[in-house]
Amino acid sequence: MKININEIKFTIKKLTGLKKHPNLLANITIIFKEESGEYLTISGFTLWKSKFEGYNLEVPSKPGFKFSLISTSLKNKIKKEVIKQYEYEDIPIVEET
Repeated sequence: MKININEIKFTIKKLTGLKKHPNLLANITIIFKEESGEYLTISGFTLWKSKFEGYNLEVPSKPGFKFSLISTSLKNKIKKEVIKQYEYEDIPIVEET
C-alpha cells in the first residue's frame, strides 16, 4: 500500500482554568490528509512549558506505554509547527477602521 500524505493540520485547544498541572498548555490533534482526501487523525498530543526553556511536545501515552512512535526528525518538524501555531494564536487581531 502506498499513501501520499500531502497536508498535515493541527487543532490546538488551549487549556485554561482548571488544569492538572500548571505547565500544561494545550491539547493537540494532528490530522494527516492524503491527496485523495482521506485522512488519519491522532489526538492526545500535549504541549508543555519546559521547566528549563521553551516547550515540550508529548505524544499520546499512558504510564509505561506510548500510543504513537514518530521518527525524531518528523517529531521535530511537527513540534516546530505546533509551537508556531500556538504562539500565533496569542497575537491579537486588530481590525482597521
